[in-house]
Amino acid sequence: MTKGIFLWLNTIISTAYLTGHLFDFFVVMSNWRDGSVESLTNYRTFFINADPGHFFRIAVPASVLMSVISFFAYLKSDKRIKILLSIHLVLTLGAFLFTMLYFLPINNYLFWSKEITLESFKTLNLVNNWVFGEHLRVLFGFVALLVAARALHLSYNKLT
Repeated sequence: MTKGIFLWLNTIISTAYLTGHLFDFFVVMSNWRDGSVESLTNYRTFFINADPGHFFRIAVPASVLMSVISFFAYLKSDKRIKILLSIHLVLTLGAFLFTMLYFLPINNYLFWSKEITLESFKTLNLVNNWVFGEHLRVLFGFVALLVAARALHLSYNKLT
């Protein structure tokens, strides 16, 4: 029963992860989605001290860590829960690696490096790539949340 807290935390952190990406997708991204140098410059100017990445620097490692802990806590558990937690772990690690390998180089050019002068064509291309990739991250997050919630639900079914 006490290891059930891991499934709750796993589901809560998955919810926070998805919610953060949905906020980014619907609110933040709409300010620069057109891909113009002017909109990216305005975005950079507005987020001078902090940016949405600060939230994800906590949420993403927490998500991966809780996924790993939940997986090992239920390693000798019901087969269905184990399979769901395996899927969750793969999705979480996949989203983490996708972020590191795909998004960080784009983020460096578009958002972080103030020394770079944005070029119109390159900026538009990278924005389009970023938006496409964000669709995939939202999908990963949504499926991961469904899987985490289902594992949590099954853990309660096993108690009855």
